[in-house]
Amino acid sequence: MDSNGIVKSYDFLPGEKVTESVDNLFQLYSQLIQPLKDFEGLCGRQDEVNKELKEAKSTIGSAIITPFVMALHFTAILSIPFVILFVIVINVAHTSEGVSLFTAYDEWLQETPFGLWFFDGVIASMIDSGILVGLLGVLLSFVVGCALFPIVAFLLPAMFAVGIVFTVISVFSAKGTIARGNAELKELEGQIDRMFHVLVEPLVFVPPDYRFSAAVEHFVRSYQNGKVSNPKEAMLQFDNYMHQMEMEHKQQQLLESQREIRQKLDAQSAQFKAMEKQIGQIKGKVDWLYWWS
Repeated sequence: MDSNGIVKSYDFLPGEKVTESVDNLFQLYSQLIQPLKDFEGLCGRQDEVNKELKEAKSTIGSAIITPFVMALHFTAILSIPFVILFVIVINVAHTSEGVSLFTAYDEWLQETPFGLWFFDGVIASMIDSGILVGLLGVLLSFVVGCALFPIVAFLLPAMFAVGIVFTVISVFSAKGTIARGNAELKELEGQIDRMFHVLVEPLVFVPPDYRFSAAVEHFVRSYQNGKVSNPKEAMLQFDNYMHQMEMEHKQQQLLESQREIRQKLDAQSAQFKAMEKQIGQIKGKVDWLYWWS
């Protein structure tokens, strides 16, 4: 396959030549390495495109709830910095008429339907209910007025608007991805089909479980280095190699597990030593008490 993704012709030994000698068979294996890598590359790219299409379709499918999720998520993250900044700004800034922004905000808030119900109704009744309830009402008034209400009235809508803009951009991008992906997928399917027809005849000489580039390349390397003299030995050599890799991987996992267990045991040992020290102190106090009794 060339740089433009066009399947090029490969030169393979004809079947009658392959069967003449073991050398010819391994020569065919050598000729198969790059075509198999090209074929695997096409299949891998096909999987990537399918994954991209799946993600793009998921983006479009969840477009309705995305702004709400983003609004809640970023509001939760930004709420504390926003409240701090909001309180600083309304206490420092002034209107063009020289009125404190806090005073202007407080007057505006109390004139809203929510302010009339909450401050003139709920808070006022709490203040009239006694000192402790009144103090609680004042605290609640500050929390609602300077934290909860600004978050709900200003930050949450702003984050929802950001979520809508992000979703619109994401949906347009996803549609473009789907259009490009479908076109590339169609082209890849054609290339894979053509590559399959190119490889189907020479792959007859490769055992079914070893028809991939890593196995064939290992066959050739082992034969060239004199480690094997026939396909059966090459398969056994490759199986042993894979088994060794698997054992090394399991051994690495075992070592990591043992390391974690050792760390936990060390932590528990430190806790036991601390407990023994505390028990010794308690025992000393108890012994002292018995001595005086």
